[in-house]
Amino acid sequence: MFLLTLGACGSEVVEHEPADTRPLLVLYTAPGLELGRELREAIEAEGAFADLVRFEVRDPGDDEFQRAFGTGGRLGLVWIDAAGTLERGMLLSTLPGYAPVQDVLARTRAVQRGLAIVEALPATPENLARLQLGLRAFVPAEQRLKACLAGGPDPDLEELHARVLVRRGEIQAALQACAALETSEPSRASRPSVLLTRALARIASREPERALELLAQIPADSPQGDQVGLARGTALHHAQREGALEELVSVQERYPLSPWSPDVRDEIDHVLSPPLEHTH
Repeated sequence: MFLLTLGACGSEVVEHEPADTRPLLVLYTAPGLELGRELREAIEAEGAFADLVRFEVRDPGDDEFQRAFGTGGRLGLVWIDAAGTLERGMLLSTLPGYAPVQDVLARTRAVQRGLAIVEALPATPENLARLQLGLRAFVPAEQRLKACLAGGPDPDLEELHARVLVRRGEIQAALQACAALETSEPSRASRPSVLLTRALARIASREPERALELLAQIPADSPQGDQVGLARGTALHHAQREGALEELVSVQERYPLSPWSPDVRDEIDHVLSPPLEHTH
């Protein structure tokens, strides 16, 4: 058994020491549902999947689900570094609700890729939080960042925290955090990561034209190209400008294993089949 942990800057103890170094994929589901059996069968049908991850089905306790997703619930997927490749018990990625097996497989491959990248870097709080944020473990990333920032200001961690705030829907708080960073260190205003955070906040605030102005300042070779392309396609669509579909399809083709692939697919569907009374 293991406990999810904050690790660096946290204080929880992890009890688990498996010999298997594969990440652990856990499906939280209420007893009686057939989702666990269905997903297990789908996973086993994917020949390469067993080499990438172990799989468990659990009836979630309230505290464990809350720690992973920041809300109560009974259905969701989490990927955990249960063997301690980076940090034993570290929650690497989360996916609320249920998902098609192709999304589960894509996220699993993204987790493997993220682990490989971060293993080559120092295991700093910034790098671990950046991995969690990139793999969409927003709640654990925020917990880690808050714990670390309690020890004193750190502009790099504050920059990551601003992105977490956007992803969790706290738009004004994110914009205020970006403004404070830019006031204390003006050069941060031109950082691609800060520009993307501000653009995401403007999209959420229904200001797509301002978002596009910010996104235009991000270099084409940005390491967050999947998120930048998704944001640009979304902003173009919301601004009712041409090129949204082309941008989104390009992201889908260039980043097939992106953790943001379901969002790209959903936005493409939104562009192709807008709901009735469609407004932005």
